[in-house]
Amino acid sequence: MIGEEKGIERGEGLPVNILYTGGTFGMRKDLRKAEFLPLSHILKRIPEVREFNMPLRVFSWDRPMDSSHMIPEDWIRISRHIRKYYEESRGFLILHGTDSLSYTASMLSHILRPLRKAILLTGAQVPLEASRSDARQNLLSSLEILKEERIRSEVAICFQHLLLRGNRSTKVDTTSYASFQSPRFPPLAHVGVDIEYKSSLFLPPAKDHVPPQTQDACETQVMLIKIFPGMEPRFLIQLLKHTEIKGLLFETLGAGHMLLSKSLNHSLKSVQERGSHIAHVSQATRGKVKNSYAAAQPLSDLGVVGCKDMTTEAALTKMMFLLGNNPNLSAESFSKHMTRPWAGECSKD
Repeated sequence: MIGEEKGIERGEGLPVNILYTGGTFGMRKDLRKAEFLPLSHILKRIPEVREFNMPLRVFSWDRPMDSSHMIPEDWIRISRHIRKYYEESRGFLILHGTDSLSYTASMLSHILRPLRKAILLTGAQVPLEASRSDARQNLLSSLEILKEERIRSEVAICFQHLLLRGNRSTKVDTTSYASFQSPRFPPLAHVGVDIEYKSSLFLPPAKDHVPPQTQDACETQVMLIKIFPGMEPRFLIQLLKHTEIKGLLFETLGAGHMLLSKSLNHSLKSVQERGSHIAHVSQATRGKVKNSYAAAQPLSDLGVVGCKDMTTEAALTKMMFLLGNNPNLSAESFSKHMTRPWAGECSKD
């Protein structure tokens, strides 16, 4: 359940809609107990939010959670909340745990298309109650960006000194305040003394009065497998033989390489013949999968779709959304959609 709490009514224009889902941001200082502060208590500890002269509507999950416990139903719950209040909000701010933040941002970008209002997500590495918390600055920076309305078409993560396209982001550090990066796409803004926007990177906003599309089903019978040197093909073959999956995503080596055997080839073909779809992304931090190397050609010959420069988070959630809303999707349509950018999650070429 999502309940509304007392917000801030003073100010001009439509309100910013804040949704609190949990995470370190609002935890008590003793992280071992996983106890969450009420959102009303959180806002009282950051009185500067009243200085924006901007109305806020604040909502909270009845049971805030650690983001590692997020499931697709939670992504759908967030997206439906946004749709419900879309026309009566200036923009949206989701307070969220960091562990699965990039997955949530990626899925929201697939579900909520096209956009003409910004959806920002933020969190914290250190709880607000702690003396050296980063929660305060992340929240205030996010609200400043939403107030300025320079960005109106993105699902983005505002964290530390960066504003990142959500479906290009990944968590890279568990101990640093700067825990998110976007290695394959430039930041949308640098947040310092001034906020320096890179407006040429922004997605074009939707036309006035055009709401986001309404499909939001997610296929959960998918699997992510990381390829490594010396991987024993027979284990993968047995796994695929006895598992009913609809989608399989490989994290391949380099530009899209993995060792294939005759028996593994046969197993992958069998999976495809059962109506399942297979794609792959690169394990490398930068660059993309491509077929210019001989080692990558066998995957292409099998019809395994290379997801260009997509992150694992973006490719997996896109696969889940695509298969959830198109259960009888052909191989050709799957390849077309996985390699065509919907919301800037991959390059056009």
